[in-house]
Amino acid sequence: MRYVSWIITVPIILVIVLFALSNRETVTLALWPLPFVLDLPVYLAVLVPAAVGFVIGGSVAWASAARARKEVKRRRSQVAELSEEVVRARKRDRALKDREVREAEAERLAAANRAAASAAAREVVPVLDPSDTTAGEPATADNR
Repeated sequence: MRYVSWIITVPIILVIVLFALSNRETVTLALWPLPFVLDLPVYLAVLVPAAVGFVIGGSVAWASAARARKEVKRRRSQVAELSEEVVRARKRDRALKDREVREAEAERLAAANRAAASAAAREVVPVLDPSDTTAGEPATADNR
C-alpha cells in the first residue's frame, strides 16, 4: 500500500512543481467592490486556493466520519466485553465438566465400595467360641 501511495504522490508533486516553474508570470487579482488588489504569480493564484480547498475538504470528510469512528470504538469495546464473557463461560464450562468428572469418579468409587461391602457381608466368617476346646483342631466327625 505504501508503494501505491508513492506511485500516485510522486507524479502529482512533479506536475505541481512543473506547473509552478512554468507559470511564474504575475497576475493581478481584484475583488470588485473591495479596494484590495493583489499581484501574485499565477502558480500561487492557482495552488493556494487548491491547497485550501484540499484542507477544507479533508476536514469535512474527517468530521463526517466522526459517527463511524464512534461506532467502531463502541463495537470494539463490545467485542472486548464479549470476548471476556466467552473466556469466563469456557472457564465455567471447564469447571462444571471437572466437577461432573469428580462426581462420576466418586459415584464409581462409592459403588465399588458398596459392592465390596456387600460381597464381604455375604462371605461367611467363622466365629470362634472361646469355650470351644476343639478350636484350632481339625474337624472330625466327633467335634462337628
